[in-house]
Amino acid sequence: MLTKRLKLLRNQEKLTQAQMAEKVGVARTTYAMYEQGNREPDNKTLARIADYFGVSTDYLLGRTDIPEMAGSKPAEPKEVPLHVRMGIPDEKYEELTPYYQKVLDWFLQRKDLAFHDRPEDIVEELPKYAPIYEKLKDKL
Repeated sequence: MLTKRLKLLRNQEKLTQAQMAEKVGVARTTYAMYEQGNREPDNKTLARIADYFGVSTDYLLGRTDIPEMAGSKPAEPKEVPLHVRMGIPDEKYEELTPYYQKVLDWFLQRKDLAFHDRPEDIVEELPKYAPIYEKLKDKL
């Protein structure tokens, strides 16, 4: 049931798999596997999909045919945090100090930096990148 409902909801919104994948913070191929039934989303991703479409996870999973969550209006789509869209899990991000979160966010917003093909590498190197951030944060 999940595969049918994912595809139905995505098509109703006139979104491509790539667009939907970006909205929930997974790779396009991963999202395609959800729709093909070759892979299942984890709980956090399932919740993001449900929140985006304003439906319950029970509806996505086929446990009910009523799309709306009981006693509530459909949720507004939530913006997936940049670090998640770039492949850095919430758990890893939340382990960082607020300062290093700020440094990481600044670097992730910079599309002209070479590490964008492997953003998870910068997390390990944040102490090394912090002085660069301090020098450039007001100039760029």
